[in-house]
Amino acid sequence: MKGKTHAALTLATIDIYMEITTKTSIFDNLSNENVYFLGGIVLGSTFPDVDLAWNRNIQIQDRSIFQHRGITHTPIFLLGMIFLWLAYSFINPTFESESYYAILYPCFKGFILGNLFHILQDCLTKLGGPLFFPFVNINKKVSLSEMKSCGLVDFAIFCVCFAFLIFEIYQSKGFIVNNYFNGIQANIETIKTLINFWY
Repeated sequence: MKGKTHAALTLATIDIYMEITTKTSIFDNLSNENVYFLGGIVLGSTFPDVDLAWNRNIQIQDRSIFQHRGITHTPIFLLGMIFLWLAYSFINPTFESESYYAILYPCFKGFILGNLFHILQDCLTKLGGPLFFPFVNINKKVSLSEMKSCGLVDFAIFCVCFAFLIFEIYQSKGFIVNNYFNGIQANIETIKTLINFWY
């Protein structure tokens, strides 16, 4: 899938889950924390494909863990990032009281969630993803369909999800807030995030 499809599908899936379980949209509460969380989701849902840049700029063997859909597309990579976050929190006891923590924490939560969705979504394509690495060879990937990345179905998924998200933003109570300035500012940031998530 393209990066924009990953981001749109992830946001749409989370929003549908929220609508079913809590009867609210992810865009209803546009506090700074929620905007950081949404930004983290968008970043996390596109980050695993950073290995494409590695392959373009660095000579990497096909069977290397750094190939496309290699280490960055595995749950063990996610667990490693969570471990590093917890280790830093343990080493630096004042971490949670730092001013930047209020930005980093929701971003990190969103990043992990977006990253997880990216890994699972790749398993829906023909190329699949190394879901069970390191317990099996990284080249043995889980594929649940014949869908081609960057194909017509990929584009159709993006269009449907993007249209749904625009509709949800329009319907969101975030557009009808008591605090006019904060509400407009938060909505602008959210819309910027949505518009800029493809590259």
